[in-house]
Amino acid sequence: MRRLSPGLKREIRAFAFMYEDAAPDAILPPAIGSRPSFHQQLDAWAAMPLDDFAYDVARPLYHWLVPDSGGRSRMAVAETREAAADRAAFWGEDSRRLAVLVFDDPEEVRRRTLELLGSYWEEAFAREWERLEPQLVAEINHAERTLEERGLYAVLDGQPELRIDRAAGVITRRSPHEHELDVAPDQPFMLVPSAYVWPHVRVNCDPPFPLAIVYPARFARVERELPPPELVRVFRALGDATRLRALRLIAERPRSTEELATLVAMSESGLSKHMKALEDAGLVERRRRGYYVLYALNSAALGALPSDLADFVNGQRA
Repeated sequence: MRRLSPGLKREIRAFAFMYEDAAPDAILPPAIGSRPSFHQQLDAWAAMPLDDFAYDVARPLYHWLVPDSGGRSRMAVAETREAAADRAAFWGEDSRRLAVLVFDDPEEVRRRTLELLGSYWEEAFAREWERLEPQLVAEINHAERTLEERGLYAVLDGQPELRIDRAAGVITRRSPHEHELDVAPDQPFMLVPSAYVWPHVRVNCDPPFPLAIVYPARFARVERELPPPELVRVFRALGDATRLRALRLIAERPRSTEELATLVAMSESGLSKHMKALEDAGLVERRRRGYYVLYALNSAALGALPSDLADFVNGQRA
């Protein structure tokens, strides 16, 4: 983004409503098995009926937010225009003016959309596409093999935001825009792997664009996969000087809360919260000895820590 020209950056910000919460379904391939190039897709947008373009750009501003929004017919209602402008204002005055233009002058919005995408391709994305295209082609080939060998659900297993009921033959994605669709020979749907949709799954369920599920490609999920919760707890527990001091003292020998509170100059009630964090992270274990509860170091957990941390806790490093 730092390399982009100031004018292009302003346009990207102005069009935020078109891509931040949703994306126009006109970006989908026009038919199953088709793989248009970037510029072929721009040409398709330029040739699209203007009413289709205006509806596709406007509906993220109103259509997905109301269960019974009325669809395309609501475009002619003044309240819809006002609601879309109000929502677009969240991204700034330029976005608000652009949302009004979608209703008043959709041809101008289309011109600016095509110019924005063409400029972004030239200034930045063409280089990125050289990296992404082979990965996405490999993902498509893998999905086709999986579909043939193990079936549809195997392709979508583990995808975020999807619930799959194999017995009922139903795939569900929760949305305020809720209705049921039957997939049939005259109403097929396409699977579209994406490098950018993670951690979400997008669904198109309205004509004139094809039924589709846009899901995170495997390489995108690996690159952006969240760390395991237990690892987060460990490093969160260690990110505090008091807890590190307490852990170092416990490494010398098991100690009670009373003893530790004195050594770290803290009240027992205040220290108990720190000890709970260490215990939840699996770094210490509680042992009862008579009237006292002693905290002992979990040696296995210590062995999994980076060497500098382990050396500090073991007193081998100041």
